[in-house]
Amino acid sequence: MIIPINETIKTIIDSSRDRIVSPYVVHRLPKKNSNPTSALVNHITQIVSKNISTEFSKVRDKLGVYNHLKPEERPTYHEIRGLSARLIKAQGWDPQTRMGHSDSKSTKVYTEFGKQVEWVQVPNLTMCLS
Repeated sequence: MIIPINETIKTIIDSSRDRIVSPYVVHRLPKKNSNPTSALVNHITQIVSKNISTEFSKVRDKLGVYNHLKPEERPTYHEIRGLSARLIKAQGWDPQTRMGHSDSKSTKVYTEFGKQVEWVQVPNLTMCLS
């Protein structure tokens, strides 16, 4: 997938640069004495997709973002990704393409994740006890 880089995205990429040479904005060096590089990645600095949420939470907490909230109340990677998908969809764009999903079922998990509950209001009942 090719995503055009505007000034906002360029600023994010530039501010994420560190001393690790990696084709990925979000990356890490493998731990010393760790297992060989996983077959699930194509570069030594790539984070296995199933670990992204965990790594996101570690970085979020290390940076102090949302520290005013209890840990269980802080937004997760998937909550933010879901919000992005819903905002993309609300603007008339296809979130499936942007998210890189091969089928719509995966995208639906994000676009319907955290969906607002529609409440049905009913009249108050009063009981006469006599």
